[in-house]
Amino acid sequence: MSQITLICECCRRPFDGRVNRRTCSVSCRRSLEFGRRLWDRRAAAVRMYEWNAHSEFLTPRQRETWRLRFEEAQAKLGPRP
Repeated sequence: MSQITLICECCRRPFDGRVNRRTCSVSCRRSLEFGRRLWDRRAAAVRMYEWNAHSEFLTPRQRETWRLRFEEAQAKLGPRP
């Protein structure tokens, strides 16, 4: 395979590598994986907020509180890294 110059998705430094590589080193790959795991945990919390916002077992006031938390968390979440 031919080596080409790529840009690391984590640290944005150029490096030589295969076409499908995304990071320049193991530490950058782990950092990127950590960010994705963190995003996944936050997305799970957002789904829980959404479920509570629509739960028929809660009072309207509690559902409104969860709805506000859901909207705030969803706005902060952004796209998956």
